[in-house]
Amino acid sequence: MVRVRSLTDPSPRFATVVYLFVGGTWLLASDAVVHAVAPTQTAATVLQTAKGWLFVGVSAAVIYALGRRRERRLERSNERLRDTAQQLQVLGRVFRHNVRNDMTVIKGYAELVREHVKDEADADRLRTVAATADDLIATSERLCVVNELDVGTDETVDVAALVRRECERLRETTPGITVETFLPDRAEVRGDDALRRAIRTAVECLLEQGSPTGGRRVSITVEVAGDEVVVAVTDDGPGIPENELEPVRCGEETALVHAAGVRIWLLKWLCNVYGGRVTFADGPTSGTVVSLRLPAVGGSHRRAGV
Repeated sequence: MVRVRSLTDPSPRFATVVYLFVGGTWLLASDAVVHAVAPTQTAATVLQTAKGWLFVGVSAAVIYALGRRRERRLERSNERLRDTAQQLQVLGRVFRHNVRNDMTVIKGYAELVREHVKDEADADRLRTVAATADDLIATSERLCVVNELDVGTDETVDVAALVRRECERLRETTPGITVETFLPDRAEVRGDDALRRAIRTAVECLLEQGSPTGGRRVSITVEVAGDEVVVAVTDDGPGIPENELEPVRCGEETALVHAAGVRIWLLKWLCNVYGGRVTFADGPTSGTVVSLRLPAVGGSHRRAGV
């Protein structure tokens, strides 16, 4: 099956090797035939010209056939991409409006009914309903972020400034958390303010593991490493389980290998949109180091601790 496909849909390397082999064999064999059958030099010249044009014509036909085949495949791929983009837009709208609004209604009714329930077991069940609705609302909001990204942006943004702003928000919204930062004066990358979402998601990926966030310590470091700006986020928690990271590392989810949530996928997508990547490593003592590696924009970067 693989051999048949190689002949009908060859890779550029395979096609080049075959062309060199066939072309070289043709030149040697046809030259031998011309010298054997041509009675005069004039006839040999005519035959050489004819076989040269024949080779050019056959080569042009083969190149056209291969190019047209690739063109049709590209057209089909573009159609599938357009369908996929349309499906994502529809799903984004459903999550943004239908799911979020319906879950808000469910949560509101659950809390309203809980106020009139005297049985504690029933009250706990209603709390679970409300908490589950909150989780689904949060998930829909995270997924909606992907549809709002400007993939073709030519803007640049100071990652150090984004980290400072995100840390201020984190300290205000998460009581009991200690945030340490080690930042340069500036560290510019291609992107926009949506990169704050990537930084926030990296922190959330760590904080959702283990015990509640009260008393947790988070460290965020920004540094320039060659042609990359690296945003490294780590905490003192138990770290992200390997079964959560494996689907993202291998690039797909299966019935046996899948992540429990969407935060890690969202983090990967956010980095990919801006030409970067995300890596995960064990922390120096505990936890996981989540590193956002983004293409750097030229400029000076002086390290400072905050």
